[in-house]
Formats: sequence, C-alpha cells, structure tokens
Amino acid sequence: MHLLFFYGERTPWWLLVRAEGPTGHGSRFIQETAVEKLMGVVNKALAFRREQEQVLGWDSHAGCKHSQAKKLGDVTTLNVTMLKGGVSCDGGKTYALNVIPTEMEAGFDVRICPSLATADFKAKMDEWCSSEGLSWKFAPWTTPLHEHYLTETDRAKNPFWGIFEDACNRQGTKVEREIFPAGTDSRFLRALGVQAVGFSPMANTPTLLHEHNEALSVSTFLQGIDVYEKSLMRLLALQGRRLK
Repeated sequence: MHLLFFYGERTPWWLLVRAEGPTGHGSRFIQETAVEKLMGVVNKALAFRREQEQVLGWDSHAGCKHSQAKKLGDVTTLNVTMLKGGVSCDGGKTYALNVIPTEMEAGFDVRICPSLATADFKAKMDEWCSSEGLSWKFAPWTTPLHEHYLTETDRAKNPFWGIFEDACNRQGTKVEREIFPAGTDSRFLRALGVQAVGFSPMANTPTLLHEHNEALSVSTFLQGIDVYEKSLMRLLALQGRRLK
C-alpha cells in the first residue's frame, strides 16, 4: 500500500489576453483583425501545451490517469477556457456573422509546476503577446502568487514531516511525495511560512477527483482514521515537548 503526501502544488494563474483591430464586412480580407492577433497568441500557447503533454508522456487513449513517466504535478498545464467576441445587438442571443469584431478576448487557465519559475513563464507570455502587439493581465478577480512555495520534506529540518511518515510506516504503508496538480488553500499557508501538507489516507483507491461515482471503501475510511489518530497524537506530543 502507499499513500500520497503533497508537499507543494502547481501555482495557478488565470490570465486574460485582449486584442483590438479594424472592423469591416465579412466578405473582405481585412488585415490585422483582432481575431488574427488573438489567435496568434492562442496558437503559441497551445503549442506550449502540446510540448508539456509530450513531456508528461501520457497515452492519449488512457484518459485522465497518472503517468508512468511523470506525474501531472511535474509539468505545466495550459488550457484556453474562454473566448469572447463578436458583434451582437441583443446581448449575445444572435450575432452579426458578416461583421468582423473590433475586440476579442481569451482566458487561460495555467498551472505552473515548481520546476518552471513563474518569472520564466511570465517571459513566455510577454513574448507571445508582444509578437502580436498585444498585452496580457491577471484576471482581476483572482489572487495570483508569484513564487512557488514548498513544504520542507527533510525530516531533520521539519520534524512534523517525519511524524506523518512514521505513522504511515508503522502500518506498513509506503509514503510517496508529490506536487499536487490542482489548487488548494494550502498554497496561501505555505506563502506565510506554514509547513502545510496535503494528505488524504486513501490507500489502494483510484483517483476519482471530480469524476462520476467518486467513492471510498469502508475499510479504507476506517484505516484512514487510524492513521490520523496516530499522527495527531505524535504531533501533540511533539508540540508539548516544545512548549516545556
């Protein structure tokens, strides 16, 4: 059996790219339209996405499963999650499909892995956008972090990590350390210097996060309670010794 401990996570950035260009009738070859400029950035971003997917080494027919070569948290994902534009006189119920829009906007969901510095990814965005004469910004309703924050996994430096690991080993369970591929509030705790770990004692359980029929066996649930109990008792004992 093995359990996953997440000592960090990919840094999520939600980005907006906006393009402006001349309008005109759809029957003409209008130059440097907003659509062309925006798609130039989108195509560069999707090329980067394909590169990262190849690094991950997934079988395209295997579905959303952990890779044998790398784990999802080891690479950077980028998805185009919003495209907005068009000329409408009724709030988007219908569009004038024969009119070239003067404005277009795209939204990106990016999860930057710790091996890629956020400054380096920012440089990529700057390069992609500047080549099309555009700029980008963080979605104003989000709170991006500009550094990666990881929890120390050297038990000599972080005794709390050793306590979790020992509690699992006593039950014959192997601990695997990973970068969590999605986002949790623990990234804000780590940014404050709190040595947070992501841990759910669910051995021999397929990863069904947000999938249909997400389930957990009774025996796994009860075993997890035992792991938490042993871990918490040792954490309290350690904290008690520190307070004396």
